[in-house]
Amino acid sequence: MLPNPTPSYSAFQKWLPRSLGKRMLLLMMGLLVLLVCATGFIGNQIVTGILNEYIGRVALNVSRSVSLSPIVSQGLIQLEPDGIQRYAESVREATGASFVVVGDYEGKRYSHPVPERIGKYMVGGDNERALVQGQSYVSIAVGTLGPSLRGKVPIFSSGGEILGVVSVGYLIETVQDVIQPYQQRLLFWILGLFAVGALGTWFIAREVKRSIFGLEPYEIAGLYRERTALLESIREGIIAINEKGDVTVMNHQAAQILGFSPEEALGRPIEQLLPETRMLEVLKTGKGEYDQEMLIEEEEVVVNRVPILEQDHVTGVVSSFRRAQEIDRLVQELTSIREYSQALRAQTHEYSNKLHTLAGLIQIG
Repeated sequence: MLPNPTPSYSAFQKWLPRSLGKRMLLLMMGLLVLLVCATGFIGNQIVTGILNEYIGRVALNVSRSVSLSPIVSQGLIQLEPDGIQRYAESVREATGASFVVVGDYEGKRYSHPVPERIGKYMVGGDNERALVQGQSYVSIAVGTLGPSLRGKVPIFSSGGEILGVVSVGYLIETVQDVIQPYQQRLLFWILGLFAVGALGTWFIAREVKRSIFGLEPYEIAGLYRERTALLESIREGIIAINEKGDVTVMNHQAAQILGFSPEEALGRPIEQLLPETRMLEVLKTGKGEYDQEMLIEEEEVVVNRVPILEQDHVTGVVSSFRRAQEIDRLVQELTSIREYSQALRAQTHEYSNKLHTLAGLIQIG
């Protein structure tokens, strides 16, 4: 015997559809959306990080190349920005950078894409590491042209003195333009993954529904309760095993005859409970046995063994049995009833004959 399931519904479950297929589809689609969104977010962060790092290295390499140019160092020493401006603009056009700015040790510009800003101080507040500590690095700051990703490299004299700084940058808008095709490609793959996942989710939900014969959970629970009530209402002992030979069902009548409680029997091999049983033979052959006599605990019982078939494959065996003395008692009762019925029939016939005789005498008289 199996425990009687008691359905419980949380506040969340009340909002779900009763249909198992729709419920599975809804839950799995929700999970799929979360996974796809998380994958898209993480993937976008990775792609953006990789491209930002790559563009930062490009900006740093261009800055390092400009800082090593004699035109730049001599222009700073001689305080002549014209040559630096022409050289910086040629580098900017050749590399596609948004700006190539050269500043002296005070941060005063010697080159800029907007010539009117030459001679003014660089903005962004990210020159200190280059001008004070002599470091090369990549930073993100807001300049006069807007937010940008920039590579900073100090300019050294032949004696190792810091003369100024080179800042080569790419505007964030430009960086986004570079990143966008990769993001679109990533989005395409994510949408494809979502479509495949949605199709797989629908297929799984359909197969699960088909495997339970199209029944809904509440219908299965109702059938379970009906089956439990049916098993406990009949006078015969019922025991069932699966294809492994383990006990899966036992009602109270069977428990009384076998001397085991259902809790002790469920899940145990049938040969441990009934060493002389032929249920395993029926499991192998798939042929039922009916009205067979058997001794259980020195008590004679009448047994029926029926295989459980699923598409011509034996998946288990159900056995019903009842004490032979109960059957004998029923046979005796039926025999007594039959004899009583025959006696009544004979009396009725005799009484009918007397009535016919009496009717004949009345007609004569």
